Amino acid sequence: MEHTPLAPTSLDPRPDRRGAGERGIVSSLFVWAIAVFVVLGLLVNETGHIIVAKSNASNAAEAASDAGEEMYKATRNYNKAEAAALQAAQESDSDAQVVSFDIGADRSVTVTVEVTADTMIVNRFSALKGLGVQRSTVTSSPVSG
Repeated sequence: MEHTPLAPTSLDPRPDRRGAGERGIVSSLFVWAIAVFVVLGLLVNETGHIIVAKSNASNAAEAASDAGEEMYKATRNYNKAEAAALQAAQESDSDAQVVSFDIGADRSVTVTVEVTADTMIVNRFSALKGLGVQRSTVTSSPVSG
């Protein structure tokens, strides 16, 4: 008598292993895809905050330079012009810090402003910190008269 193997039935205690490896591969790829999208999202977020900080620094430096120029034109007083520039920078962006103020021999006003980007990663690593601090220098036209 010849022995023939039984066909698998739903009562067979051995699970069907076909596709188990494929499910593992798909799950692994899914986890990697999520990780890649999270990293890309963080990268885009960090870059956006840095760009906004650069724009804010530029706007604050422009406002400070204009205010300093107007005050110096009106009063010819260095201290009042500097105070006006500091106030204008703060009004433009509360995080702006005026790091340099100068009135040239031609009476042009030069202001340098720093703004630190509000980032989650860049400002926490010393090697990347320079990317998070944005600096802008603006020189106004010479004061006439």
